Amino acid sequence: MRNQSKRDIGSRFSNREDAERYRDRFKSGTRKWAHRCEVRALERALAAVGDSVRTIVDVGSGTGRFAPVLRGHAKRLIQIDFSKQMLDVSREGFSLPEDSGAYIQADARRLPLADNCAELVFCHRLLNHVQDADDRRSILAELRRISRRYVVISCLTAPTWIRAVRWISTAVRRRNPVAIAVDTSTLLREAVEAGMKETRRVPIRRVFAPCEFHILTKSLVFVVQCCIAV
Repeated sequence: MRNQSKRDIGSRFSNREDAERYRDRFKSGTRKWAHRCEVRALERALAAVGDSVRTIVDVGSGTGRFAPVLRGHAKRLIQIDFSKQMLDVSREGFSLPEDSGAYIQADARRLPLADNCAELVFCHRLLNHVQDADDRRSILAELRRISRRYVVISCLTAPTWIRAVRWISTAVRRRNPVAIAVDTSTLLREAVEAGMKETRRVPIRRVFAPCEFHILTKSLVFVVQCCIAV
């Protein structure tokens, strides 16, 4: 990410204490209910994709809280995050054998993976917080590039009043608040511009800050346009 994005996301979890706090928040803390909702929705999204998934890449994998679910639907799971500390916590919580998994520290705008290397690419709680449009487009282009078939992203735009409460809460605790989330319509428009199309939506929560997983596939129109341009 550029400087602003790094400050909001990457550097926010650049030390061990912050990484463990993030893990615990979703494991047994204030976000435990949210995690359960996200796991159930992800299971439904993966079921909709089917059983033809050999490799899944989790971009922005964090502490690996979805690793058990993703690994249960693929033979190989690659976790990628900007924060080494987050990857270390993930490795300790759900260790993967070398032949069935990998942990890679990398910038989501420049993923060190080959084209079409995974049947499914998963990106959750990342794109909504990347404020720079060029950075988001770069990430979306990379997600599409490394995916052979599917890209699953989340759209988590909370209502204005909830965002205000969160901002006040982080300010009172003297922590740097995460930047305001990018809205769903913007993300989906940029996904189309990156050469993908939406095939299905899977609700994560229907009330109290509604949010969804969006299953995307590569757009054939985009491929044809690229071939003509070449």
